[in-house]
Amino acid sequence: MDKTAAVVIVLFITVFKIIKTRIDRHKEDKKGKISELLAEVEKNSKPRYHLVIEQVFQNRFGVLIDYPVIKFLTKTKTPSSNVINYILGRKYLKFNDDYTEISYVNKYGSKWLKLVKFIYLTAYYIVGSVGFLMIWQMPERPLSGHVGVSMYLFTIASLLLIAYMCIEESVKPQAAIDLMNKHNKRVRIQDTFTNLL
Repeated sequence: MDKTAAVVIVLFITVFKIIKTRIDRHKEDKKGKISELLAEVEKNSKPRYHLVIEQVFQNRFGVLIDYPVIKFLTKTKTPSSNVINYILGRKYLKFNDDYTEISYVNKYGSKWLKLVKFIYLTAYYIVGSVGFLMIWQMPERPLSGHVGVSMYLFTIASLLLIAYMCIEESVKPQAAIDLMNKHNKRVRIQDTFTNLL
């Protein structure tokens, strides 16, 4: 393996860890905000107006969530992580008509979402590696003021942006899987208690 390939791999791993740490930190910050919000709501007694709760969530998180969904997600032991997982993975999830059950959207399942996550991570690796390889090859290019240099720099920026978008999108299927695993575990526990009684 030559030096260029080794540097590209090291840069890829470093950037992956930086971006993953940023995404995890952002997720934890959101969980903290949700916890604060839920504490405020509980402290101020039961809300009488569902619209107010929906608007508070929308103002705080930038996402409109229906009140029955909020109620469903906050009934468990981990409401903060449930809400953040729902916000991230909502395009892969759906509720039944009376908002008592959550499931995957028709064409998705746990295995399918893991495949989607793997595809995003593979695309990140390929696109990111090409972008870093182009950065590494940059000193060999003449830096005269012609259009080729600006197109080269634009291509590098585009590849790195696409890599970032892929790593950010790879978190969403995992969030949906995590929420469904928690929900299915809760349902299994409830069924066990019901059968014992």
